[in-house]
Amino acid sequence: MAKLELVPELLRLVDVGRACGHVALLASAACAGRAPGSAGEQRAAEYLADRLQAIGWPPLAEVGAHRDPFSLTVSELAGEPTLALAEAPATAFVHLRDFCVDVQGAAGSGRARGETVWLGAMAAEDGLPDALRGRVGVCWSTPPVSGDQLRAAFEAYLQRVRRARDAGASALLQIAPRVDRRKVMAHCHETPELPVLDVDPAIGRALFAPYPPPAVGQRGRSVELRVELERREVYSAGNVMAGLGPHPIGAVVCAHYDHLGTLPDGRHFPGAADNASGVAVALEAAAAIAAAGDRLRRRLVLLFSAAEETGMFGARRFVERFG
Repeated sequence: MAKLELVPELLRLVDVGRACGHVALLASAACAGRAPGSAGEQRAAEYLADRLQAIGWPPLAEVGAHRDPFSLTVSELAGEPTLALAEAPATAFVHLRDFCVDVQGAAGSGRARGETVWLGAMAAEDGLPDALRGRVGVCWSTPPVSGDQLRAAFEAYLQRVRRARDAGASALLQIAPRVDRRKVMAHCHETPELPVLDVDPAIGRALFAPYPPPAVGQRGRSVELRVELERREVYSAGNVMAGLGPHPIGAVVCAHYDHLGTLPDGRHFPGAADNASGVAVALEAAAAIAAAGDRLRRRLVLLFSAAEETGMFGARRFVERFG
């Protein structure tokens, strides 16, 4: 953009009501969570491509269309996960209230039944107890982070899962501050797999007395759990892209439009804040910029990327193609 003084002018052109309409459509049951390869994702991509056409943003010449479909492998829940105390008094815990599946990389399908073993923070310099073999490990989860801490937190998570698996654990329960990661993600496929659940602190209190346990290696009550995942190849509606202004590319505005799809019981994740709202802001900014397109000195690319929730496939594809 030529000068920053253009920003207030663009803000005056943004239609807030229309932006809210974008969010409502993308978060609706018609789009059903916008999972890669789903009819809801296709509907969302068609809507965005139509909007770009309507506001006068042409497709990228290298693609020749507003959409760039691609295939990918996704992991999905094949059934409702279960977690319960395996001894009297037996207690069945509730998925998405007491626990959730955590498969952001190293976790996977499986069944487990056995005693729990306290692992604490699983510090890298500490060894894991021999008693873990054949049992269910319980550890602290990484607290919520943001920004440049995300990569470090994810690597720490992978390390915990791999260490528990290599020590012979049959599953891993992570005590989480909040049970809200309701995703099935596959950044990398580990072999062999290890079922991993994020669990509410109340479950930790049900397993160990005292809680938290005073020492690593303390055994707790037995549990049984089941996680069923399936991997399949899907054909995503793909990235939705457009460009305005002369070559070369000066900037890329990106917002992912996919979300978590539906659960086995049919409930869908609306994804209004992740990331329908971001898409709406970018789309309305694009509409405002279109009115001042002749003042752009370099090409501005608008990228609505697909399959972000499954490992940023759409963003990676864009970088490989245009980076």
